[in-house]
Amino acid sequence: MTKNISVTILILDFIEEEQQSLRTMLEDQGYGVTKAKSAGDALIRLKLDEPAQVIICDAELPDQDTKSFIEAAKAARPGIPVILLTEMKGFAAMRLCADVGGDDFLTRPLNEANVASLVGTVMDTIVRQNSSGNIEGAGGDNVDQIAEYKLIEIAGKGATGTVYVAEKEENGEIKQYALKQLNPMPTLDEANKRELLERFLREAEVVTHLSHPNIVNVIDYGLAEDELLPYIVMEYVTGQSLRTYMRGGRSLTFDQKLDVLRKIGLALVTIHSNGISHRDLKPENILLEADLNPKVSDFGFARLPNSELTQTIKILGTPFYMAPEAYTSALVDHRADIFSFGVVAYELIVGIKPFVAGTLGDLRRVIKTVDAPDPSLVCPDLQEPLQKLLLKSLEKDPDARFQDLSEIVSILDKFIK
Repeated sequence: MTKNISVTILILDFIEEEQQSLRTMLEDQGYGVTKAKSAGDALIRLKLDEPAQVIICDAELPDQDTKSFIEAAKAARPGIPVILLTEMKGFAAMRLCADVGGDDFLTRPLNEANVASLVGTVMDTIVRQNSSGNIEGAGGDNVDQIAEYKLIEIAGKGATGTVYVAEKEENGEIKQYALKQLNPMPTLDEANKRELLERFLREAEVVTHLSHPNIVNVIDYGLAEDELLPYIVMEYVTGQSLRTYMRGGRSLTFDQKLDVLRKIGLALVTIHSNGISHRDLKPENILLEADLNPKVSDFGFARLPNSELTQTIKILGTPFYMAPEAYTSALVDHRADIFSFGVVAYELIVGIKPFVAGTLGDLRRVIKTVDAPDPSLVCPDLQEPLQKLLLKSLEKDPDARFQDLSEIVSILDKFIK
């Protein structure tokens, strides 16, 4: 932990007793402290280049919108970290940071250990930035440790996140996990950064509250010291995605396909019973363990109960697997997942996608207006109940589809030997 009297922290806390207590804690840790009487006073100090390397700010400012204050503070002093003081904790506090542009948070009531740990982490990051001009870590290829997890290798890397194979020693035993971390986003504007951060946090929040043998379990979550980017730690699933099997990497028997679909259906029953819609079900997001037990993963697009977070005009999902209504509104319900399940099931059983087109515009039109081909045309031996299951899952009108995945699971149960 870095302790340096030349480091000054600007406090904007309107609870007098807490402000004095916080000042004492910081000065005992070797930091310089300055206080602002208001948000306007704080901005004047920053614009006049008064020494301040960190801002500790009440999450609810009485004289200015917190988000507006943070934007103005970072415009006056680019890159300055802002730590929020809040009664919230865990995911709620991390979500708050995403909404208003804060970098981290301290949960009330404050205690010396938490204040010292968090501020020390922030200052260590600043020192590394100043000494090297950049930070190796968080989202970079040279990082080798995040929190208590040793990073072994990169398992996958996308535009917004990186997944590592990670190890942690527990009771003398080395256990492996999958650690997913949000990538640095230096080229994005603040609105897009907040949206990606929100989506990332939502994934962790969703899965933490779900427990099912066919859903990837979240073990841990937090903010990495370098760049303060969030990470989530999940169980490490050995195996391959369902997409790999569909491409012929390993063949499945007909009975195995039905069993896989049934277990995916059971996972979705649990997801939906918690008021959650996955919204991006596709073969790439279904992992098969060595014994072919499927695990539904990647809840970055999931919609929580009563969540209006995503704007209606935004289209979320993967085009081939999206329900017709998802092309015109992001405010879809669990029946959009039933359509996506139907696409996955059709592709797995029949061997072709039910809807194809050369362009996104044409695909959208096909999914909204053209019925899926009769499965019997490709698979004449497919039992009629399964043909009906596929076609009813893919009805254009949500009211005409199955209304609950448990209906589909009940049908598949009759075919499981």
